[in-house]
Amino acid sequence: FWQGVPHLSIIELHHNKGLGGPLPQLSSLRRLIVLDCRSCRLEGPLPQDMPPLLQRLLLSENRLEGKVWKWSLLKLRQLNLSHNKLTGAEEGAFSEMPDLELLDCQDNQIKANYNTLFGRKLPEQLTHLNLSRNRLRGALGNATPAAVYLEYISLADNMLTGPISE
Repeated sequence: FWQGVPHLSIIELHHNKGLGGPLPQLSSLRRLIVLDCRSCRLEGPLPQDMPPLLQRLLLSENRLEGKVWKWSLLKLRQLNLSHNKLTGAEEGAFSEMPDLELLDCQDNQIKANYNTLFGRKLPEQLTHLNLSRNRLRGALGNATPAAVYLEYISLADNMLTGPISE
């Protein structure tokens, strides 16, 4: 559909319950900054490569499965993968997203160690973090305090252990 449109910068297809199938490869859309496919019927794995200029990637309420890849998205501000069927995350999956402000991956089955998702620290600009209702394990560690603008955090209904660090 959009492969022959190289200057496309915004794709909004949200709330089209009749749209389904796998999410196509998007890496050829070098100018894409917004992909909003919330509440469709997308299924299958997430693409391993994403357009490098993405600022908003909104794929919540679909049937996406498999793992979250380690994407190098230096301009990404919003990532919403909530309410899917994702089961894993590559080590450092969110570590190359320094401008990330909102991360919502709630209501999946992501099985991963919390401390390996972000590398050494949470993105400094992060204001909202929701990883609730997954299968995250491990201790909170020292990653959380690095996000000085953090306003909301939910890690409820996981398998976290150990002390809550200061």
